[in-house]
Amino acid sequence: MGQYTVLYAISAEDETKLGVSVSKSIGSAVVRNKIKRKYREIFRLNRQNIVSNTYLILKAKNKITAVSYHEIEQDIFVLLKKAYVYKEPEVRR
Repeated sequence: MGQYTVLYAISAEDETKLGVSVSKSIGSAVVRNKIKRKYREIFRLNRQNIVSNTYLILKAKNKITAVSYHEIEQDIFVLLKKAYVYKEPEVRR
């Protein structure tokens, strides 16, 4: 559990997938959809660094509305590393 997000990681038999949950208590539909878009974009950009065959479920906490994209991204990275489902990107030389 991070500052702004709760992560559930479940091993799967097929591909890596993302599920997003944003409660109505977080805000209006516009606010909730904006948060979902941020989650999906973070997942899309970092999918290659996530262990294969994993279902990820991200649940937003109420504090998420007051933070930037970068802070959400860092929070998710910390959670993925704690769950041992994040591989550090390979640096090409």
